[in-house]
Amino acid sequence: MLKIEKNFSLKNYNSFGLDVTTEYFVLIETRKDLKQFLQEVFLKNKETLILGCGTNILFTDNFNGVILKNEMKGLEITDEDDRYIQIRVASGEKWDDFVKYCVEKGYYGIENLSFIPGSVGAATVQNIGAYGVE
Repeated sequence: MLKIEKNFSLKNYNSFGLDVTTEYFVLIETRKDLKQFLQEVFLKNKETLILGCGTNILFTDNFNGVILKNEMKGLEITDEDDRYIQIRVASGEKWDDFVKYCVEKGYYGIENLSFIPGSVGAATVQNIGAYGVE
């Protein structure tokens, strides 16, 4: 069952620890949660913000809308050969945990992107890059 919280504090959900609130807060852990959220009629016309780890956002005021906290987890190897590996990673996984996983398995190529805060899903928005690799 999807849990929708009202007037929820975001203090623990942003790296600056600012005590701001959101009108509605929804924790998304599965695709089913996301589908249920999309069916909530009273939230359809509300401004919506998807929040990963809260490391690339600075709240300057309360948020008058819906915060979707992305906690979707999962990792699956979808293709592999002698030279390449393709991994499907859920958007709520922590970026650095994904990099550590790859290094531990010997899947090299993103190891210099370690210690970058954020989630896998936010990586494309943040344009993660370090030491000349993105």
